[in-house]
Amino acid sequence: MMNGREIVTVLGMALGGFLSLELFLYALLCFLRKDYPWLIMEADENPLFVRKDLEKFFRHGYDPELGWVRKPGTSGREKGRSGQVEYHINHVGARLNPGFEDKPAIISCYGDSFAFCRQVGDAETWPHYLSRLTDSNVLNFGVGNYGMDQALLRMKREYRNCPTKIVILAVVPETISRVLNVWKHYHEYGNIFGFKPRFVLEGGQLRLVPNVIDEEEKFFKVGEHLSHLRQYDYFYNRKFRADILRFPYTFSLLKTWRRNLVLVGRLLLKHVFRMLKVRPDYAEYVHDVSVLRRNIEICEHLYQDAEIETLMVKILEEFAGFAKAEGFSPVFVWLPQQNDIKIVQARGSYYSRFLERAREVLPVVDMTGEFCESDAAAGIYSSDRYGGHLSAHGNERVAERIAESLRQGSGCAVARGRA
Repeated sequence: MMNGREIVTVLGMALGGFLSLELFLYALLCFLRKDYPWLIMEADENPLFVRKDLEKFFRHGYDPELGWVRKPGTSGREKGRSGQVEYHINHVGARLNPGFEDKPAIISCYGDSFAFCRQVGDAETWPHYLSRLTDSNVLNFGVGNYGMDQALLRMKREYRNCPTKIVILAVVPETISRVLNVWKHYHEYGNIFGFKPRFVLEGGQLRLVPNVIDEEEKFFKVGEHLSHLRQYDYFYNRKFRADILRFPYTFSLLKTWRRNLVLVGRLLLKHVFRMLKVRPDYAEYVHDVSVLRRNIEICEHLYQDAEIETLMVKILEEFAGFAKAEGFSPVFVWLPQQNDIKIVQARGSYYSRFLERAREVLPVVDMTGEFCESDAAAGIYSSDRYGGHLSAHGNERVAERIAESLRQGSGCAVARGRA
């Protein structure tokens, strides 16, 4: 048997080995996080904000009410299906509509990046193609990463300055996650500038929870608002906290192995491939299987929650009520992402019940069936790490479908081929 000194020596060696392993894991995790913020650690509970980055955000995107917005007079570039594309925001905050800016506006659009039409030029968006079909200026107020809640709030803010006979609200199915957020960081790790308002249900009615970070200086005092953010963000307890890697990292990795240990292995393999200069597409694969597919799975689960579904329906009822009060015709456009279509093709629609309820509230244009019948490789979607936005061809299909729906009398008065 070992004597007391030998036991202490063995325990000391074991403790030293464990601490060495912890130091190695800490260094490894910090290294992997540099270009992959979805691997989160304790510091992400209250991340640091870099003033230089914030000042750029303040100039180009910050909005105290909505969280962020496309500001008038701004522009940008991004990679599209066929190379670099540019977008421009006009003087009223809508996306530039080449050749139609001086035409009368009878249709306006609000929604997320599929409404804004990322990854295509100003003359390749579906609102632009809809302008061609209606010979009018279709105003595009879409903003990337917006939920139905933000789109509705922006609509209410902009409408009296830019009234139209028809207003379209266009979103992707993932909007169900976005309406449950007040800090995007809790669901899209690393998106630390994304503070927003949301609606909650109280007694079966909507109550607005305003954006708590409604002043620029509050970004530097986020710690004072963490209790509010955690209270109203659906994902803080259900997702964010569960994914955080904490000391001791060995046990934390083992406890969350389905997500974090597998992710660490994939990220290490990505770096090996990078050093060997092979599989340049592997980084996109890692993000797809580790983040995008999981987000879709979360969406599938959320659409089975009756209370959350009711929240979505109530937002649409608020849209319809605003339309009635202002005297315009509302239209709800549903734009599935590429991963949504893959799931629908494999095992059926996971959001059909919600759309059935939506149709009881207002006219709905659902692109699911048309996109399912089209081979994605035929050019409906762009190929990117975020699941693929619509290509110019895909946007043409959306515009044609909306124009057809309007002509068929889905509650909207638009004559054939002309406003």
